[in-house]
Order: sequence, then C-alpha cells, then structure tokens
Amino acid sequence: MLKIIVLLAGLTLAASLAIGAPDDDDSDREIGVVVRRIAGPAKLRVEVDRAIASRITHVDLEGLAPLAALRRIASAANVHLVEIDKNTYWLGPKLEAWELAARKGLVTTRLKLELDETPLPDALGTLAKATGFAFVIDPHVFAERDDSELEINLRIHGIRARDGLELATQCLGLAWDLRWGVVFVSTGERLEALPGYGMSPPPTGDRPEWETKMRTKLATERASISFAATPLPKALKLFCTAKGLELTTEGTIPTDSVGFTVSNLTLRQILDLMLVPRGCTYDVTKKGVIVKGTK
Repeated sequence: MLKIIVLLAGLTLAASLAIGAPDDDDSDREIGVVVRRIAGPAKLRVEVDRAIASRITHVDLEGLAPLAALRRIASAANVHLVEIDKNTYWLGPKLEAWELAARKGLVTTRLKLELDETPLPDALGTLAKATGFAFVIDPHVFAERDDSELEINLRIHGIRARDGLELATQCLGLAWDLRWGVVFVSTGERLEALPGYGMSPPPTGDRPEWETKMRTKLATERASISFAATPLPKALKLFCTAKGLELTTEGTIPTDSVGFTVSNLTLRQILDLMLVPRGCTYDVTKKGVIVKGTK
C-alpha cells in the first residue's frame, strides 16, 4: 500500500492526467502534450526527453492503439521508445547502457524516506544508497541559495525511487536529469541550457593519430574518484595526474569547490561533470587535455 505524508507546506505534485485519447487533432500538438493524452487513459508512464517534448508532431494518430501511437511518434521524431519496466517507457534519443540501467533502477527500487529538515545532499545520499547510482548537485544551486533553503521535510513509504526523487526535487523547485554518468540535480532552466558535453567536437576530415588515441582514451578508460570541497584547479590537477594526463589551462579557471564521489565513469564523463556546470570546455592535446575557462 502506498502511503505518502508530505510535511513541507506549499508542495505541488504534478500528475500526468490525460485529457483524451489520440485523435486527428493531435497531429499538430507538442509531443509532450500528445504523449500525456495517450498515456493517461492507457495507464502508461512515459518520460519524454526534454529536447523533444516541445517539438510539434505532424503525424496522424487517429484510431491507433496507445503503444502503436507512441511508436509512430517516435518514428516520426527519429527517436526511440524504450520499455523501462512494466507500463513504463522512455521516449527520446537512444539510451547508453548506463542510462538504461539507471532508469530501470529508479523505477524498480522502492524506498522509505523520512526527511526532517534534511539537507538536500543528505537526502540524495539516501537515494544513492538505495539505487546504487551517484547523485550530483549542480554547483549553481549552492551559489544561488542558502543552506536553509535546501532542506527537505518529506515522509514517504513504499514509493518508487524515481517518484521519491521527483518529490524531493520539486519541494525545492529543482529538477533532475541523467547525464555524465550520474543523476544530476539542478534547476529546470539550467538543465535546458547546459550543453551535453564539454569537449570540443572532432574536426572534419583527417585527424592525426595522436588525437584519435587521446579521444578514445577519454571515452573508454574508466575511473573512480572522490572530491570533498576541492577547488576546481586543484581537482583538475589531481585527476589528470592520477590518470597520466598532461594538464594545460587557458583563460580563467573558476575556483569554486568540486564535491562528489563517482565510480566506474569514463574519463570524459568525469571531466564533463567537473567542467560543464562551471562554464568550461576542453580539448585533447598530444599528452592530455587543455581546459578552457572564461576569458
């Protein structure tokens, strides 16, 4: 039996309620809106990738069964419809193996949350222990809010980890996404605005052998690392030294602290996690990486 006790005043839970079955009027609506219309009556849970939710559909869905309609939307948008769990789907770009495992873990793990004025990092730590995945908070959140504004009062029994995460972040006006090998928590606006990768795209045409090797190293070699309030320049130096990468910097590198613990991520994912939220980019050199800060 699902029992939810919410103690934080002003919490609003957003339910995906359907307003009708698919019909010919759905051919020119936003994908996110159409999916909600389809999923509700069929008692399906469908998460739509942020990047495509606002796209306008141009497909005829009249008379189609719910799953057939969702598959047609996916085909028209050139994305994938992936079954995560019973009656639970993902509509968006192809998921990497870690993303699929994370999404499955979040919907199949049930937990008990008893949070009384619990700091957000501690609340997410509880979710991390239950699911086995790393949760990282955008440093922008700490820069914009006092610690007292990041405390949660929430008691939930027998809920899916994903729903618990939704409640915990919504309490504070935050959102979450899967990126860079972790569950990343920020504001909805920041998640929309942040680029997916920090490394410069490879140039067109022939590339020198050293560049191919270094890009492959960053994409395939894995590492585990932990930082506790470590200034970014020091964190970069420690990481690159440990992985045998020569570090070069350009511009002004932010000095705000890096604090996270991750396991078995690629070197590229770790660099992205450190640099992208702080507005930095990077590229490969013959012996390592060059990190480009602000001008």
